Amino acid sequence: MKSLPSLSALIVAGCSVTPLTGKITPGEEAFVIVVGEGDNGETDLFAAPATNGAFYRLTFSRPSEESPKLSPEGKRVAFLRRYPDGKGELAILNLENMGETLIPLDTLGHQPRIGWSALGDSVAVFNGKTLGIVTIGQGGLTLLPVAGADNAPVDSISRERLGDPVFAMVDACRKTTGLCAVAATGETPLGAGATDPFHWGKAAVAYLTEGRVEVRPLGGGSTKLLNWPNPPKGIRQPTYYPGPTGR
Repeated sequence: MKSLPSLSALIVAGCSVTPLTGKITPGEEAFVIVVGEGDNGETDLFAAPATNGAFYRLTFSRPSEESPKLSPEGKRVAFLRRYPDGKGELAILNLENMGETLIPLDTLGHQPRIGWSALGDSVAVFNGKTLGIVTIGQGGLTLLPVAGADNAPVDSISRERLGDPVFAMVDACRKTTGLCAVAATGETPLGAGATDPFHWGKAAVAYLTEGRVEVRPLGGGSTKLLNWPNPPKGIRQPTYYPGPTGR
């Protein structure tokens, strides 16, 4: 299949001292990871405590990085790395030791998205046209292109799901313009101009409004703007881990 990768995977060894050492403990506290631009203009990943504290640059890579998604247990982040020729790779980064597991992708497409299974043992990949499911094992990653009747569950995994247990997902509003939280009982429009929506714990959704993160309870109530002292330039595509008690 041309649009999804060869089935070879690479494992890159990591180190025990990481950019998060002494700052954020993956899996034990709430934090966010975003895409941003460093002083050198490179697009990388940055991490910060969920509601306050500084952002720390997490990756230092020449290819642009996009679409990060934190794993259910908060100790790994999956993301896509894009090269100038249009090819790329899926990377799964262990936040405890910075070890990377990689799988090459023939093309990333225009609006790719990825998402974790509830157990954290697989990642769904959508490159704008073709779906695949990546299983995670001790030997690395294996990608299986998915078509036909199997598309629906994989498509669901790769979308932004809300709640724990999941009761809604983010999609284009059917009755109005913009983005909505879509559930079996109906749809709730997000804020005007909302972009880059992502789940925020058990019962809230967050999104960007003019480059700032806004958190909105799904059951009603006032929204809250989050402020960090040093957000990276061009902040976008946030992903959130709510901590072990917030799942």
